[in-house]
Amino acid sequence: AAGGQGAPGTDRVVAKLGSQRINNLFTHLRKIALHPLLVRHRYTDAMLEDIVRLATRHGLFGGQCTVERVGKEMNGWSDLQLHNFAESYRGVLGRYILDSDCLMISGKLKELSRLLAQLKAKGSRVLLFSQWTQMLDIMEWFMRQQGHTYVRLDGSTQVEERLSLVDRFNDPANGVFVFLLSTRAGGQGLNLTGADTVVLHDVDFNPQVDRQAEDRCHRLGQTRPVTVYRMVTLGSVDQNIYDIAQRKLKLDAAIMEGMAMGTGAGDAADDAAGDAADKPKKRGPKKKGADDTQHMGAILAALLAGK
Repeated sequence: AAGGQGAPGTDRVVAKLGSQRINNLFTHLRKIALHPLLVRHRYTDAMLEDIVRLATRHGLFGGQCTVERVGKEMNGWSDLQLHNFAESYRGVLGRYILDSDCLMISGKLKELSRLLAQLKAKGSRVLLFSQWTQMLDIMEWFMRQQGHTYVRLDGSTQVEERLSLVDRFNDPANGVFVFLLSTRAGGQGLNLTGADTVVLHDVDFNPQVDRQAEDRCHRLGQTRPVTVYRMVTLGSVDQNIYDIAQRKLKLDAAIMEGMAMGTGAGDAADDAAGDAADKPKKRGPKKKGADDTQHMGAILAALLAGK
């Protein structure tokens, strides 16, 4: 079963690559599925070399930095990071600023553009979640380009500012259409009943994380039905993550049903898990990071096997 913990070759992939390389490779694939600007593909090596040369000559990293040191710093930057850097130093790097057309090379943003237009037309207001702060940066650029009013909250937002942003969004008189939130920072402790729509731009391995985000709308004072959209890039690791999360939800539901009916959580979990290839291996409790590494390893093993 592609993406399952018991996928053939999972242990071999984990042992051969190691958790750090698995995480790096999987993260790269996931960035591509979310938005190509999260990796470097528009800026060629020659363009990067010229940016490094100009940045060094003009002391953009300080007068003491060498070309080698600046190059080492910028070598791992994404298209978005290079674009933002060029934006910050227009006088020196203006020719390397990307055109806003590159926003729409993402299938998710194309669909989001269509969806937001429909929601705005019917008077809805939206909570838009992502786990990635760089994705929120892209979304801010996208919101400005599309002409949507928005506010943003992520892990760097100060506590006192959070309350102000929540109040501003919840008051319809302020006319804020979209609230951009990081899934973990915005998924707890906030009452955002001013929205009637939740859009999860990217889903988590743990479905409870996404549920906590959804619950920001389902709070005391909500008077309207709430609609939740999950955006998934088909045929990518994005879809694998979604499938794993759905299996976990099914397993949780079966356990709760088994406990309620008195059949026992273990029997219910086995029924929900399906055939042996899809069952988690019984190795005792794992830390979250180890569990995620197994998921990533299983997905990569399936990809390498051509599944």
